[in-house]
Amino acid sequence: MNQIKLQRELKDERERLEAEQPEEGREAEYYHRLAEIKSEELRIDERISELDAECEKIYLAESDLADV
Repeated sequence: MNQIKLQRELKDERERLEAEQPEEGREAEYYHRLAEIKSEELRIDERISELDAECEKIYLAESDLADV
């Protein structure tokens, strides 16, 4: 799945969960899911940063474009 799309979906789910209170007796499950989401968001942020750094190393000259 596209990392940006997944990141957006996780953010939406996290915000939805944070806007509501956990059901009584299911607090551990609620906080566990929030932790999973936040962990995945951090992993995706790190991966996007890595890809951004790799993209900055790419150089295209006019001659490269002419070859296409």
